[in-house]
Amino acid sequence: MIKEFQSQWQGEQPEVYIMDAAFYTEDNLSQCSQSIDWISRVPLTIKSAQELIQTVSPEQLNKSIVYKGYSFCAVCNEYAEIKQQWIVVESEERKI
Repeated sequence: MIKEFQSQWQGEQPEVYIMDAAFYTEDNLSQCSQSIDWISRVPLTIKSAQELIQTVSPEQLNKSIVYKGYSFCAVCNEYAEIKQQWIVVESEERKI
């Protein structure tokens, strides 16, 4: 779909593509990792995402100074043989 979009887009190509979690498959990542920069939510159907959520400690999370009630941390990970940076976001409101 991205290649079709790129062929039809008139003008400067986007620097980064923002994708929903449906994009995040091994096949899509393998096809796109060399040709585009992208950001996507990692679905919790991915085993390593489930494990990460369970193992992130409160000490690893940094409280946001911009968004009250949110904390985050960056984690290096590899999926589909592609090195990535995952951002874990925790919401105080969702914990309740």
